[in-house]
Amino acid sequence: MKLPSVTEKLRGSRAAQSLEKLSRVSRRHQFLFQCGLILLYRLVLDFMYLTQLSPIYAYSGFTTDLVWIKYALSWLLVLVCLPLVVGLQGQEERPSSILVTLMNYVYFLPMTSYLGCKGSDLRWRCIGWYCWRCSCACLLSWYPNCPPDIPPCCFFS
Repeated sequence: MKLPSVTEKLRGSRAAQSLEKLSRVSRRHQFLFQCGLILLYRLVLDFMYLTQLSPIYAYSGFTTDLVWIKYALSWLLVLVCLPLVVGLQGQEERPSSILVTLMNYVYFLPMTSYLGCKGSDLRWRCIGWYCWRCSCACLLSWYPNCPPDIPPCCFFS
């Protein structure tokens, strides 16, 4: 007697139906789905900073000073750069887009979360934004397979 596999057990369940619906929606609206996941990532970063990082490591300078205008500006920066972040994903044949995508998830999005939750000086926000733009422009221009739809000069307009 053969035991049923996990996929056979889940085939008719509500969880399998929900996952199937989510899969169809994500394929149909791929850009919006990726934007939603990036915004969810930013929300998780904010939540973790405010509830875990700031209370534990406040002595190291990770304090919470929410200034709503600066917090809103950090979200606006994410929303403005969202098409660029999503547009570079899925271009595996271009090594520069893979590196820039990695930089977006490791540097840019956490930087906006940190600057929004800490309420730091606007100069640090401008310096971080400028460094990110320069790094992305250099990566996209140094590699020969630069995405044709996003020229490096767009970072300095």
